[in-house]
Amino acid sequence: MKFFDKEEKVGLLVIFALVSLAYLTVKAGNLSWGRKKGTVLYTRFTNVRGLDKGAQVRVAGVEAGRVEDIALIDGVPRLTILIFPEVKIRKDAVASIKSQGFMGEKYVELSPGTLNLPYVENEASIRAGDENQDLDQLARQLSDLAGDLKKITEAINETIASPEGKLALKETLENVRLITAQFKDILEQNASKIHTAVDNFQQVSSNLNRMLTKNEARISQIIQDLQGFAHVLRQESPTLASNFQSVAQSLNEVIAENRESLHQGLTNANQLVLKLQSATDNLNAILTTVNKGEGTVGKLVKDDALYRDAKETLAGFKTTLAKAEDFRLYLGYRSEYATRFEKSKSYVSLRLQPSNDKYYQVELIDDYRGITTSKETVTYIDSNGPVTNREEITEDRFKFSVQIAKRFQDVVLRGGLIESSGGIGMDYLLMNNGLQLHADAWDFTAEKPHLKLGADYYFGKYFSVNTGVDHLIDDDRLSYYLGAGFFFEDEDLKYLLGKIPIPGL
Repeated sequence: MKFFDKEEKVGLLVIFALVSLAYLTVKAGNLSWGRKKGTVLYTRFTNVRGLDKGAQVRVAGVEAGRVEDIALIDGVPRLTILIFPEVKIRKDAVASIKSQGFMGEKYVELSPGTLNLPYVENEASIRAGDENQDLDQLARQLSDLAGDLKKITEAINETIASPEGKLALKETLENVRLITAQFKDILEQNASKIHTAVDNFQQVSSNLNRMLTKNEARISQIIQDLQGFAHVLRQESPTLASNFQSVAQSLNEVIAENRESLHQGLTNANQLVLKLQSATDNLNAILTTVNKGEGTVGKLVKDDALYRDAKETLAGFKTTLAKAEDFRLYLGYRSEYATRFEKSKSYVSLRLQPSNDKYYQVELIDDYRGITTSKETVTYIDSNGPVTNREEITEDRFKFSVQIAKRFQDVVLRGGLIESSGGIGMDYLLMNNGLQLHADAWDFTAEKPHLKLGADYYFGKYFSVNTGVDHLIDDDRLSYYLGAGFFFEDEDLKYLLGKIPIPGL
């Protein structure tokens, strides 16, 4: 018994075409299926690159609405934002464009505003705040920085390499040499006194170490008594001058006893000057090598190829960042229930989308029918020729699809492998991509090619329902189907995986 005759099939196609025409008429006439509830706000930014219609609007990190429209008014982008009815925004709220990570999609962040101010009215404008810095601007700034660095190195090279620069450097080194010679004479004349000062310093350090070790327990008590000591000083101000005189006399005695320590300091200064002279000699040799273009540093300063390589590297880095900003990854799953055969068919899909008008999709399909192949064998040969036997073999294996898709406004054309066979497909997008109509055809080598018509409706952020007709021109396999599915973007997966508790952590 046939499931549909030819007249019913033609009628079904006509109904499907009329429904599609109705949606096209509504869309072309800018009609609406119903007024969306919520508060409509407007804001303007100088640059909205990477922000799409339907992007999220968040308040303190919580989703509070959607970007309804992006229009160019007098050369300046204007955003139309729909805020959910339950969310209230104050009049001094500020809108900013943010990004979910380095490769994530962009969204609009709203500040809730000052608590005591009234709520913003419908169709009002709010102030725009921070905008993400454009990657092209960043690359240009890095390129300018590299040019400035090259100019600095050239200026240093010209200053040092000039005869005036060399003469000034030689005079400076000669003055340093004379000063170090004078310091050396002074230190040689006081060598014995300096050695005595060193011995005294070592003895004082040893005594101080023993004293601190012996009185370590009392140090904390001394600190506690400091506050009381300060109070006593304020009360004993008449005797403060006498105490200062005594302290000054004691300090004079200490200086007299450790006069040799000063000579030791002069010895250390002499050693420092000698090291400075050696360092200046080394610096002179290095500058001479750099001026000649010898060694690693000399080649870096003299070779203009370094600047060109750095500029080319920055340009490549800018191109890579621009492509990475637009790249998106989606993972989805859906299941379809065939009402005629009361069995299910499942799809796991991975979509790579380098831009808004192009994507690549890979699917793994678990079909209850499996994969059917035909095998012909020659049973015997009679007077009329060979007699063959045709046998169909069904294997329970997964099918796969690999498709390339290109979008032209509201129409998406697809092609490649569909369920392990060559095929083509077309999608028509309605209601801001909330409703999608599909038509797919594949397996053209079979007696009756596989033709499938369907519609998907997306609600919320992650979920969808679908329905349609499968095997439209094959009476034995024709069936309606109902299904549902979900899909996630790469940033959604990172968020969900981050919420999963890990044992032991």
